[in-house]
Amino acid sequence: MLPENAVSHSPTEQQPAKVSLRIMLIVPFVLQIFGTVGLTGYLSLHNGQKAVNEIAGQLRNEVTARIGQHLDDYMTTPKKVVQSNWDTISLNLLDIENTEKVGHYLWRQLKAFQVPYILYG
Repeated sequence: MLPENAVSHSPTEQQPAKVSLRIMLIVPFVLQIFGTVGLTGYLSLHNGQKAVNEIAGQLRNEVTARIGQHLDDYMTTPKKVVQSNWDTISLNLLDIENTEKVGHYLWRQLKAFQVPYILYG
């Protein structure tokens, strides 16, 4: 028999698990650190992707605008050349029968308008 002040432990009774104070202090601290680092990493990645997408959109808009400007210049220059030639001929400032003068005139227009060729018919 057991003495009166002794506590009997039967196999069916469970004792609460003993957790050290060190574990109770370290685990929440580590979880907070992991949570903070994870959240910071996620927000940095998300904001980084957003910034890259904004810059890519600005770059696309800039390239589109420049291409449009070059195409406008490319398409309006021939119209200017034709209009200039028509004005010169219609005002009788250039005799189209004199092929040497026409050749010199067209050569100067090639240089003035910076076009690779001028068709004459």
